[in-house]
Order: sequence, then C-alpha cells, then structure tokens
Amino acid sequence: VGTIDSGDIATSGTVTSSGTGSNYFAGNVGIGTTAPGYKMDVGGVVNATGLKINGVDVGTSSSSYWNAGTGGISYTAGNVGIGTTSPSSKLTVSSPIATASNVVVGEFTKSVFHANGSTILRVSRNIGDIADSASTDIEQNSSGSSPFRYGTYGDSLIVNNFGDDNGPYDNIRFVTDSAVQMTIGGGTIAGKIGIGTMVPLSKLDINGGIAVGSYAGTAAAPTNGAIISGNVGIGTTAPQSKLHVDGGYVQLDNNSGAPASADCDAAAEEGRLYWDATADEFYICSGASGWRKTTTVAP
Repeated sequence: VGTIDSGDIATSGTVTSSGTGSNYFAGNVGIGTTAPGYKMDVGGVVNATGLKINGVDVGTSSSSYWNAGTGGISYTAGNVGIGTTSPSSKLTVSSPIATASNVVVGEFTKSVFHANGSTILRVSRNIGDIADSASTDIEQNSSGSSPFRYGTYGDSLIVNNFGDDNGPYDNIRFVTDSAVQMTIGGGTIAGKIGIGTMVPLSKLDINGGIAVGSYAGTAAAPTNGAIISGNVGIGTTAPQSKLHVDGGYVQLDNNSGAPASADCDAAAEEGRLYWDATADEFYICSGASGWRKTTTVAP
C-alpha cells in the first residue's frame, strides 16, 4: 500500500487495487487502447451494473430507458426532448436560440442524398400500418427521376392512405376555429372539394358567398351569392359582355302579373328584367322612374 506520485507504470500482468480508498488519475485512462483521447477511453465492450451522466441514471442492470431491438434502440419510459429539458409529448423539438430570424426547428431527410425517389414522413394509428388503419403521409418528391408514388418532380404531397371506397371517408380536412372549413374528398366523394361543407357532391361545392377577380379580398359577396368583377361566359371562352351566352337561351321565370313597384324605385335597381307570362309582357326597371313595359306579345 502506498502512493505513486510520478512516473509511468507498465505491466504485462494484472493491476489490482484492493483498498477502500479512492484512486486518482490526473490524465486520461485507456482500457484496450494506448492512446486514450478522453478521461476514460475504452477500446471494446463495457459491461456495467449502472450508468450515470451528470449524476442522473440512464440505465441499471435491471432496467434502462433505452432498449435494444432488432432494428436499433427504442425509448418507452417517457418523453424525449431535443433542445428542451421539459418535453411535453413523446417527442418535443425546440430551438434554444432566441432570435427574430426564421429557424428550421426540425428536418427529416434521407441519410444519403439521392436524386431519385421521395422522402416520406408518416403519421399512423399503428406502427407500420397503411391499409388496415388510418395513416397520413407528408411526402416530398425529389428533383430527379421516379419512382414516385404520385405526382412528378419536386412535388409536395399530403397523402391519406386509408383507401375506403364504401363511404365519404379517406378525406383531407382543413380545420380552423375548431371547425372544418375545407374538405378534399376521398372514398365515394374522391376528387371533390367542399368549402363550408364536409360532403361535397360536385367538383367544387361552396356553402357561402364567393368573390371573383378584383373583388376577391376587397368586397364581401352576398350570402350564398357571387360577385364577379369581369365578364362571364356561358358556352364561350371569350365573353364580350358582362354576361355572354353562346349556343343557348337566357330564360326568366314565368311570373304572373305585373312586377311590384317597390322592386323598382331606386337607382340601384335600374336594369332589372321581369317577364309577365300571364299577360305576355316584358318589363325593364328604369330605376327611380319605375318599371317600363317595353314589349307586348300577341297571343
């Protein structure tokens, strides 16, 4: 028993410390290596009954936060935090940088760059589940060649994998203010878009008013109505007037009796049309001057 204050110790046998005191090494200690680069550098497998980092247990002989599996390691004991010491979900990623600039908090990418194929991030009810349960993919096609599952070069995709054609399921819905505002249909309503309705029956269903052209974002459409700033063509792709009908007719309702005078007593009402089918008479509103009967057709 004693103290070695300086010099090197070299042995081809076994070094044993049987005392109860502490042993101190000022430099690095190498086990299985003659050139340790750290305080403890082991060139081989370490078997220990426990491990602490900064005084915190990260595993013992009977339990471990991290478990070895067929394809790698897994963590099932609690939440994992990256950039945070208090994760609130299974995986919480936070940027510890206080800056007013844009920050990419997380990124999912292929480990090795390749110009072909796509990269997929999947949210699923069950691990590895696609066909038998709901799962959604966020998919980025590469700028190179296929194989792509959908789309073409450089496309960004949101894919619902449920694939149930027995009802209006498999939809992609957009929710704000705790309500569905827009639906891209799947299942029996696939290929249809609904705004203000969850079950669109046409290629585009809108429950509410719409504004088109320069009115968009500058004026509110009437309830369940439409305002259009340009020309409207029906049967033509080159309308020359505010309403241009080609290859058909413009039809007014078969009203009975003269129009109400209250419906044509203001400048904003000028230009209204009315057909009295009972008397075969046609009326045009002249604004504050009232209705003018312009045509009488003999029976």
